[in-house]
Amino acid sequence: MKPYRISELATKYVGYDMITAHTELPPFADIRVHLLYAYLSNSSAFRPDDIESIVLAVYLVQLGLDTHDLIDPEDIRKEESLMRARQLNVLAGDYFSSSFYELLSKVGEIQLISTLSQAVSEVNRKKVNLYTKLGIHNLTAEEYLHDKAELKQELFHTFSSRLNSDLIHSYLELLSELSVIETLQEERTAMNSGSLYVSQLLSMQVDTHVDRDEFTVEAWSTMLDTYSVESHLDSKIQLSIQRIQSIVGECSDLRLREELIRIVNPIFVGMEQSGKVS
Repeated sequence: MKPYRISELATKYVGYDMITAHTELPPFADIRVHLLYAYLSNSSAFRPDDIESIVLAVYLVQLGLDTHDLIDPEDIRKEESLMRARQLNVLAGDYFSSSFYELLSKVGEIQLISTLSQAVSEVNRKKVNLYTKLGIHNLTAEEYLHDKAELKQELFHTFSSRLNSDLIHSYLELLSELSVIETLQEERTAMNSGSLYVSQLLSMQVDTHVDRDEFTVEAWSTMLDTYSVESHLDSKIQLSIQRIQSIVGECSDLRLREELIRIVNPIFVGMEQSGKVS
């Protein structure tokens, strides 16, 4: 298996001056992409020389979706410079999403173009459903967490049927747990500013809808402390970490297990350094 270098290969697409200077790019979905690369490299679904192009295509499609998610609809009523940045974000997202056609065509994976296009449509459909339910406050915190993590998995699910049969179960389990951790870490980062998961969690505690914008910084901090929100998030992350350790430990393919350890170790190290994992 070639060393993982999808992030480096993506520089050709994301490194344009216009993009780096005027657009805000989301965090790269590097862990999920690396997971896909590891499993495809240990399966017989594709020619070994084509795997990098296929995984890079998925990387760019996901980046396009995530870039579009950063667009604030309120920017349309703001000053010209912000409107221009918004337009560039739209164009950057479109550019990333469309680049996969070229990559997959070059390796002859025409059917995969259709498959990924269908997956993108499904992601967008699920996003609409999620935010519709949020708009009418018809969603629990755990349902929100599940739906957000599921959105992160959709593109990667399309490859499960192409894996060797003995790899499918562990691939899907790891994809699920890593997506949950990623979602929880995002919500934890946004805990003080506007985490929808935290708002839903507090709404359930006080039995009424909770909106971060209706609280002062001090009042919001008191709410978080009163209901031990940070501890709740960290406990859920640690639970997923324990599940990941179990799945990786049960992997019988030594080469794949070593690659999986390389993928998940940064998560463990980060949590240990923050004192969140015992």
